[in-house]
Formats: sequence, structure tokens, C-alpha cells
Amino acid sequence: MLFRLPSAANSADGPEHDRSEHSGGAQRVRDTVRSFRSSERLDVVVQKLNPVLNGIGSDTTIGVLKRLSVYESIARCRAVVLAIGINDLARRSDQEIVENYKEIISAIPSNVAVVFSAILPVDERADEKLLGYNRRIREINEAARQFCFSSSRCRFINSGTELTDSSGNLAPEYHAGDGVHLNVKGYAVWIGNLRAGIDAVHRP
Repeated sequence: MLFRLPSAANSADGPEHDRSEHSGGAQRVRDTVRSFRSSERLDVVVQKLNPVLNGIGSDTTIGVLKRLSVYESIARCRAVVLAIGINDLARRSDQEIVENYKEIISAIPSNVAVVFSAILPVDERADEKLLGYNRRIREINEAARQFCFSSSRCRFINSGTELTDSSGNLAPEYHAGDGVHLNVKGYAVWIGNLRAGIDAVHRP
């Protein structure tokens, strides 16, 4: 069963009802800084796994933490794909974001696998507000990679290594022009890697 993304009018840290009626699928808890139109491609890719999408525009790690308790279907899922964090950069320190990641994963039932998507890089040349983000993203991702690898149920997926150019920025060929949102080519890379991660945790 697929859930569409809520409208951008939804509060970033507000509650969202868990309407899943299925079990054994892959549930995705994510921010929606990536565009809705392109995210539907991810729905198509993994719908054979019976996914449930719980995404809210401008969502943050705090928003996910507040809502996890209402996602009752997570306990019946085989895996959760966690893609969150880019919206936290302007609001929280790196350490706070990492600690929130740990709390989120700890709150997910121990029998459920976690596919952790690293924060994707940005193109700092596109907007001065993005200056310094990539250094922070690399440091946060490294911390996330280390604690994810320490758990047998967590698979860390870092698509950023394929999306950056020689300067360390999100390559222009992969974003929509604003330095943050992926274009179709960028989504092909990200989705392909997530699909591989999901397939790996779903193998018998």
C-alpha cells in the first residue's frame, strides 16, 4: 500500500496518523526536501515490497521522533528506510542531529531492519545559504555510518559519493538548479542505491 506525501502545508514537527494496514513491507520515514513528483519514482521502484510512505514537507529528525510512536505498522514491517536530516542543518548542531538519529533507530523495533540513507550533498555554489553544508554533511554521515555499521540490522547507503563532482559539491548534472533538489538523473542514482539496500535486507 502506498501513501502519498502530505501537502507542504503540514507542520514540519506535527503528528501524522499511521494508516498502514499491511505488514511485511518497507516503510519509509523521510524528509521531503526532494520533490514530490520525483519521489513517486521511488514508490514505483519499491511498491513490490508493499511500502508505506510517511513523509512531511520540511520534516526534521525531531518531527520523526515525535511521530514514531503513532506508526504502529512499523512493528510489522521487515524494514524501514530512513532518509532525514537535510532540514535539520539550519536548526540544530551536528551532534544534536546524530543523537536524534540514534534515538530514532533505537525507537524502531529491534526485529525491523533499517536502511539508512546518508544526507545527500548540496551544491554550495548555487546559494550562499548552503555554504559550509557539505563539510557538516560529511561529518554527520561519517558518524551515522559508524553507529549504523555497529548494528547488524542497519544498512548504510551513501549515494553522495556518486553524486558529487571534483569540488565536493552536488554535481550540477544531478540537481534541479537550486543546489538541493535532485533532478531525474540524480534520482536515478539515489533510487538505484536505495533499491539495492532494500533488496539486500529483504533477501531470505
